[in-house]
Amino acid sequence: MVEVKVKLLNLYRIKIGKKYLIYEGETVRDIVRQFIADYKDIIKPEFIEDGLFIDKNLIFVNGRDIDYLDKFDTKLKDGDEIMMSWPLNIGLA
Repeated sequence: MVEVKVKLLNLYRIKIGKKYLIYEGETVRDIVRQFIADYKDIIKPEFIEDGLFIDKNLIFVNGRDIDYLDKFDTKLKDGDEIMMSWPLNIGLA
């Protein structure tokens, strides 16, 4: 397992009250599933499909949008930084 820093932006930072979290996983999918399990009380169920976020959530690995990488299957390395942001016009729970 690799350790990555998850930097929280926008509503995530406000709702969770932290700037970043540390998770372990091999892919973005691993990290997102852990995050959803830990914070499911602040995420509307309609924003989750098959244990992952619907595509409106913004996720970057080292500044690159996962939509231009391998999406949730993007492999991670020790020290990678993931940034997660929820578009402000959609809102959370």
